[in-house]
Amino acid sequence: MSNPTPLVLSLLAAALVGCGSSEREESLDPPSTIQAPGLRIGATSAQRFGRMGGGAEPGAKAPEAQTAFTFALPAGWKTLPAQQFRDVNLEAPGGVNAWVTLMGPGAGGALGNLNRWRSQLGLAPAAESDLAALPTETLLGQSAQRIDLASADGAQRLVAVMLFEADRSVFVRMSGSPEAVQEQLPGFATFLASLADRGAASPSVASPSAAGSAGGADAASGAADPGGAGDFRWSTPVGWVPVGGSPFKLFEYTVADGKCWVSELAGDGGGLAANVVRWCGQVGIEPMAESEIEALPRLQVLGQEAVYVRLLQDGDAPGMLGLIIPLGDRTLFVKMTGASRLLVEQSPGFESFCRSFTRKG
Repeated sequence: MSNPTPLVLSLLAAALVGCGSSEREESLDPPSTIQAPGLRIGATSAQRFGRMGGGAEPGAKAPEAQTAFTFALPAGWKTLPAQQFRDVNLEAPGGVNAWVTLMGPGAGGALGNLNRWRSQLGLAPAAESDLAALPTETLLGQSAQRIDLASADGAQRLVAVMLFEADRSVFVRMSGSPEAVQEQLPGFATFLASLADRGAASPSVASPSAAGSAGGADAASGAADPGGAGDFRWSTPVGWVPVGGSPFKLFEYTVADGKCWVSELAGDGGGLAANVVRWCGQVGIEPMAESEIEALPRLQVLGQEAVYVRLLQDGDAPGMLGLIIPLGDRTLFVKMTGASRLLVEQSPGFESFCRSFTRKG
């Protein structure tokens, strides 16, 4: 057999050097192998298919209008061009990065995301039981799980808040050196508190006096009550303040210190059991067993038997009322969140609201 030529030897050497390289770029974004979530009813084209084109020039400001959220920018923070898995992309002093990721329902689950981040930081995986020990943080008006991790080598710190809803998953994260992240925690808290769905009422604008009257409701929220949205009509209980729709909500109302909204998903919307278990986690209640889920009460809505979920605790502890209405090729969800004492008071109005649903035309 003839000896390899110098050209072949050069190519083999280059390949071996490339394979043996110890340099590796780490990222706290979801891996590129994650498949895009399925079709989300009401989502924009960008949310369904991703951003296309050549991308923004370096230093360009991310156009906030392309995101599903509004927010207040903390002092010293600046916006960066949005990129894959970063619907809102920010930079804070000290080389700290912060971003918001909006994905479809489930999105790998709480434990899957926690362990992916732990792996990226060189940490051992957590167990399912560790999720219950995570502290909670308010995100978009709901109770979300907060994660605070330091890398195995002590060079990096990640603070994250993750919220799983029936129609979407929202992740807010901040990372950088431990010292810089510690300094930016107040700004991160400010950003979290300000983050809202685009079109939602601003808490600083709406006032109790305005919410108490029909005319004040429209002035406070900027959205007239449509008495329905999508393919449906309904009757709005007295005192509910209209907020408007968003890419993931047909319509939303504020109800005192809580909120109620209607959303619609294709198919079974992730399934009954998966939604109920996730909702339990969102309010800090032990997941229901399969037998408990099967025993949940039903309401007749739109001619269908809808599952009625009441997740209530004591006093000001977070709670949720939820109705899951199967409609064949899609599923309608009605949810109300807030303090458990408020939801006890509002239960009759919530049930009346749900029973009032009819189809347009």
